[in-house]
Parts: sequence; structure tokens; C-alpha cells
Amino acid sequence: MKRLIKFIFNLILAAIAVALTLGILFLVNPSWQKAAVEEVLARDTARKWQVEKVDIQPTQVELEEVFMLEGEVGAEAELVLLNGPLWKAPFTGVVEIESGIIDGLEVDLSQVRVGDRTGADYQLFLRTLSENEEFWKGRIALVLGKFSATGFDLHLQNTRISGRVLMPGNKIVPVNWIIMEAHSNAPRMIRIEPGPSGKIEL
Repeated sequence: MKRLIKFIFNLILAAIAVALTLGILFLVNPSWQKAAVEEVLARDTARKWQVEKVDIQPTQVELEEVFMLEGEVGAEAELVLLNGPLWKAPFTGVVEIESGIIDGLEVDLSQVRVGDRTGADYQLFLRTLSENEEFWKGRIALVLGKFSATGFDLHLQNTRISGRVLMPGNKIVPVNWIIMEAHSNAPRMIRIEPGPSGKIEL
């Protein structure tokens, strides 16, 4: 589902955009960082954003309690934590994420119209959304293929996404994947694995 992957990667891209836009604020007061981040996110007029905590360092971006609303679809994450030499991006044109976490993700698609929710096709789709690795790789590739439009390349490694999707008909689909390797220059060369069960350990 393109919309689901789009929301997940918007969280990643928002954190990256914050780091790149606010490079001069790496080591200043966290409250200043939060105010500046909110100003940057407010420029995204297609969506409404809210973030509770911001911590930006040269090699790490941490956002807590991130909420995003687009029309009738909402997404939130308890924690977005991206690690890597982010300070290099303005010089190399590549955003390198060596490890990352999107924990406590919840995407609410419960109000989206899907037709017959009791039919075999819908039940098959729910299983595909939950378990099918190729399905996820294909959707991630679609997003990565468009990343170059930002003027930067994105290289993701060891980034875990953990949470759930609320689907129509009171169905809950778990999301638990690790993006082992993904590069916007090679959207077909993607490696993902199912994430381990249990709470993410920081």
C-alpha cells in the first residue's frame, strides 16, 4: 500500500530535512531546536505535524511523539532515531543512515474505503501487508526512487520499523521490519528482514 509506506518514509524524511535545515543548531538549546523544527514542519502545508521532543546532533537526530495528519489518515511514532554522519550530507549529497529506529509507529487507515471487508481478496491483502517481504520491498523502492528529487541521495542501513496499522473493519496489522540496506540510487537493490519480537532495545 503506497499510502502506508509514504507515511513511514515521510517520518524519516522529516527527520532528515530537520537535520539538514538546522545544521547550525546542532549543539544549542533543545527548546530552540524544537521551535525551529516546528517552523520547518509548518512549511509542509499538505500535512499537519506535531513533535514533542527534538534532539539534533552532528551524528544523530532524535524525535519523540511525532504526529502527522493528512486528510482522514493519521500516523504517529513514539520515537524516530536516526544515526549516521549526517553532517557530511551538505558536502557529499548523500544522507547516510547507519542505523535507525522508528518505534511505536501507528498508522490509522481505518476510515479508508476498501469495499468488501469480509471478502477473500481483502483477507489476502491483510496477510500480504503483514508478511510479504516482496510487497514491502516494492513499496520501499517506489519511495526511494523519488528521493533524488530532494537533491540528496539516501542510504539506509539497519533501520527498524516497529508498530501497527489500523485497517478498516477493526483489523490490526503488525509492522515489524528491518531495512538492512536500501539506497535511492539503486531502488531495486533492497534488503529487508523481519524484525525480532518484543520491545526495541536502545
